Amino acid sequence: MFSRLPSERFRQRIAISLGAFVAVIGALVIYGWFDDVDELKRIIPGDAPMKPITALGFILLGCSLWLTGRPDTRSEKARISLDQILVVGAGFIGLATLREYALDIRTGIDTWLFPDSAGAATASSMRMTKMAAINFILSGVALLSGKSGTRIRQGISLAGNLAVLSIALLALLGYLGGSWTPFSFPSSAGMSLHTALLFVVLALAGLLASHRRLEECRDTSWRSWP
Repeated sequence: MFSRLPSERFRQRIAISLGAFVAVIGALVIYGWFDDVDELKRIIPGDAPMKPITALGFILLGCSLWLTGRPDTRSEKARISLDQILVVGAGFIGLATLREYALDIRTGIDTWLFPDSAGAATASSMRMTKMAAINFILSGVALLSGKSGTRIRQGISLAGNLAVLSIALLALLGYLGGSWTPFSFPSSAGMSLHTALLFVVLALAGLLASHRRLEECRDTSWRSWP
């Protein structure tokens, strides 16, 4: 039992570090929009920039992962915590964006942080892609489910993180394949490169955290076996 403790702590520290990395990159992108630093908004010149609302979603999810690594001394009644609120906020961004696509409406959530940017760009160019919105929803479900100790919810968390990782990797294959982009829609540009990369990092952090909790569930069920 004691030989497993260092590896568990190591995985936890890696997950926390990856969450902090995602949040920092999201903050740098928002600063890039604020001060018009094009190198922070996009990795490759001419590539689609990461949208401000997308960067905000990464900040929320990254901070949630970072907060999850703190020792949990809450009581059973204190279920709603700051890290859960952050996850719900990121999921709401994804749901609101998909609602805009489905109903063909504009709610203004895309330009909420930088309303002046909408004048220099078309309305649709400030909106994150459908796949990015879906990934935010999947990431939110995975992180919320991963906070529970039941094996079923841990399985949901694992499946959600794997789905996010698969979508992000397919988007990266689009860049490696040149003209072939797997997620190109008539109404939206492709997922930006660093958006796909951050989803990969986010999913890996979620998988590390869910793996640790799955081991805890397995140990608990083994101890309770008659």
